[in-house]
Amino acid sequence: MNQKGISSQPNLNESNGTQEQEVLAQLLEDGIWRKATDDEKKLANAWRDLPDAEKESVISELENLKLEPSLSEIINLNRAGRDSL
Repeated sequence: MNQKGISSQPNLNESNGTQEQEVLAQLLEDGIWRKATDDEKKLANAWRDLPDAEKESVISELENLKLEPSLSEIINLNRAGRDSL
């Protein structure tokens, strides 16, 4: 796991029969999870190659991002629009 508690993409090509592999295979089959595309893998590798200070700066900026309107307001507006149909 990385510093944010997110595990890297598992290797489903290895069938060692573990419960985790079985669950991930079922999620893949059900369309809940998917394998990363080649472009996503390139982006992930580019992120991993960034210096830690730059990654921390980006993470800090995202964590402190202020949405206008706020996410809850966006949800309420969408609900109100849906209710008027």
